[in-house]
Amino acid sequence: MHRKRITKFFASITPYTKARYINQWIDLRPRSDHEEINRFRFAYCTVHTSWLNSCIQYNAIRNLYDNVSLNQLSDILKDTPGGMYNIKAVGIDKLHELWDSNIFVKQHSVQWQRFRNVIADNLPKLGLAKTSFALEMIYPLTAQVICIDRHMWKAFGWLDPDKSGSPAQYHYYENYWLMLSKAYDVPPVIARNIFWDQIQNQPNSLYWAKYL
Repeated sequence: MHRKRITKFFASITPYTKARYINQWIDLRPRSDHEEINRFRFAYCTVHTSWLNSCIQYNAIRNLYDNVSLNQLSDILKDTPGGMYNIKAVGIDKLHELWDSNIFVKQHSVQWQRFRNVIADNLPKLGLAKTSFALEMIYPLTAQVICIDRHMWKAFGWLDPDKSGSPAQYHYYENYWLMLSKAYDVPPVIARNIFWDQIQNQPNSLYWAKYL
C-alpha cells in the first residue's frame, strides 16, 4: 500500500512542478564556503526541532565564523527557542574543527552514500538523516541521498516514525526512493522536497528555505 502511494506520488509530479522546484533550488544553492558550512549548521538546528524554531536558532549563528568557542556557541543557542543547545553546540563545534578536512569534498569516484556516511560518522548527533539534509541543500540537483526524517519513515509505512530504523533499513528505503527518482527522471532531492511540502501543505520550499 505504501509503495503504491509513493509510486503514485512520483507519477503525479508534473513537468511544470519539476521545473519550478529545480529553478527554485538552483537559486538556493550555496555560493560560498561560508554558505556551505551554514547548510550543515542549519541541519544541526533542525535536529528534533520544529522548522520555525530551527530557523530562529540558525539565524542566531549564521553569521558566525569558525573562531567562535564551544561555550560561546552554547550560550548563543541557549538564548533561542530551538532547544538541545549543548548537543547542537558540540556538533557544530566539531563541524568547525573538521571543515577544512577532505571528508566534506565530494570526489567523483566516491559513491554518494559512502560520502554521506563518512560525514555522519564524524559529526556527533547529526545522523544519516540530517547529514543527508545538509547535502540536499548543498547539492539539490545531483545528490543521490535523501533525508529520511519521521515524516518520510511514516510515508514508508514505519509503525513508529519517532523511532528511526537501522542504517540498513535507512539505505533500503533510500535506495527505493532513488530507484523511483531515476525511473521518473526527477532528482531525488527535488522529489523529496515536493513530497515534504505537500505534507506541510505548502506551495514551495521557501517558507523555510528563505532563511538560508
